[in-house]
Amino acid sequence: MAAASVPEVMINSNGIRLARLDYAKRLHEVAPASLVAISLDSADTKTNDQHRGAGGISAVNAIENLVSLGHAVCISTVMTGDNFKSAESLIDRFFPDVRVFRFFPRIPRSVAEANDDEYWTELSIFFERVQQRAGTQPWLKPILPYKSVQRSEQGLMFDTLEHCCCAFSKAFIDSSLQVYPCYYSANTDTRYGDLLQDSFKAIWSGERARETREASRLRSLCSVSLLRPHVPHKFHSQDWAHGLT
Repeated sequence: MAAASVPEVMINSNGIRLARLDYAKRLHEVAPASLVAISLDSADTKTNDQHRGAGGISAVNAIENLVSLGHAVCISTVMTGDNFKSAESLIDRFFPDVRVFRFFPRIPRSVAEANDDEYWTELSIFFERVQQRAGTQPWLKPILPYKSVQRSEQGLMFDTLEHCCCAFSKAFIDSSLQVYPCYYSANTDTRYGDLLQDSFKAIWSGERARETREASRLRSLCSVSLLRPHVPHKFHSQDWAHGLT
């Protein structure tokens, strides 16, 4: 399995199954060194459920189960616009048991969302506030798609690759065990392989992966930029895709 083949495994989950302690224990036994990222947009579960559906309580229970087992947890938060005031409360509630918090801008699914200046201004203010807080709490590790933080953590790869780095540095495995460079570039053109048929090592070093990496040298595989609000390719529709830049 992938956990035995790569140095770092992150498991993204909505927490529904991990809300069961027996299931959380099974995961901990199989992949004890993995980092489990639970999706939760607010410590106020009602605010969370406005966008994610009725799963906030399960996500909280999953976090508490994993923490009780001593398993590393990350909380992944999408800044929807409704949670600018409540997202930071996740740190108040779960730190220091949870030390890694990922705050993402919402990915635009329309031109209107991409050009929502008020949203991007409020988002920048939120990122600044969390970054200042991290400076006073040394063990707090927020992962922010904010230009000053992003640049400090980019590494040398960003100096040599003009477009995508995901194909060279990570892999996304979906629920059917198909392997892609990342979530937003997951489509038939970028599929590396199937873990039901081949090992992760074979897929990672296979011909499809090499072809995708070469393609990523020439163009962005997903169109997502952490510094510019573009609509990912997978959300393009024929009605307005030609107007995107």
